[in-house]
Amino acid sequence: MHCNELLAFFSAVWLSNGSPMLRSYSDFLTYGENIAMSRIWAHTRPMHDRQGGFRLAIGLLASALAIHAQTTPAEPPVDARAVWKPDTETLQKTRSGCASAAYPALGTCFAEQMQKAGASPEAVAFMHRLHNDAFLVKYQNTGRVSIAWTTYPFRANQNSGCLLVNGTPSLVDVDDLSRLPRDSLQSSSGWRALVAKHPKATLWPDDRSGMTGVGVQSLPGSGQRFIVNYLALDGCHACARLATIRYVFDFDATGRLLGPRFLGLRALP
Repeated sequence: MHCNELLAFFSAVWLSNGSPMLRSYSDFLTYGENIAMSRIWAHTRPMHDRQGGFRLAIGLLASALAIHAQTTPAEPPVDARAVWKPDTETLQKTRSGCASAAYPALGTCFAEQMQKAGASPEAVAFMHRLHNDAFLVKYQNTGRVSIAWTTYPFRANQNSGCLLVNGTPSLVDVDDLSRLPRDSLQSSSGWRALVAKHPKATLWPDDRSGMTGVGVQSLPGSGQRFIVNYLALDGCHACARLATIRYVFDFDATGRLLGPRFLGLRALP
């Protein structure tokens, strides 16, 4: 089956079960890589009796991912060579060179302007990997899996970001809130007390502009744990900070993501 046909098939199956739309084959692969097959099976167990074809869908998903792993060249590891730290004048000039462009041409233009401004081939390639939305400003070598601090030059809010790189998946955006499990957070006593007092409380990424708020620990068996801070805000980006929330991203010794997990909540005064 052709990749696009497979994508269309899974989009239909996923939507019929109330799951998020897969907008591209890349989305499909990323979704599959980020969720272990056992977790997909457990998550969809209540639907098996209603939809007998779902077993076939899961089998095809596993096969597609296996074929993709065998036929797609591995992404080169991210390292300090991909860093681009322009001064204020250079960044402004780079942005100005794309003033007349609209998305998605805007990102393509910015990458071209980066190259003209002296960014390394690795820096430009890294931006391409992020769909020309962000560039790497700091590489933090933490071992098998490392931390990449990024800047999104055209965002209205939250111009800074954080990725966990060089594992499996090769890029993990810790601020993609759709990938964070909410059940354990929402069932915690701290969250229930917070929502009782502030009904509009919502989960948001922490401010990454200081390139802090992400810690790393060693796990038994040579694994790694990244402890990431988030915020509970009172309904909007500019609203009051209500609490700090922590999730952990655990990786095994081979760098494979074992999944994010809620760690704790601390109410702010």
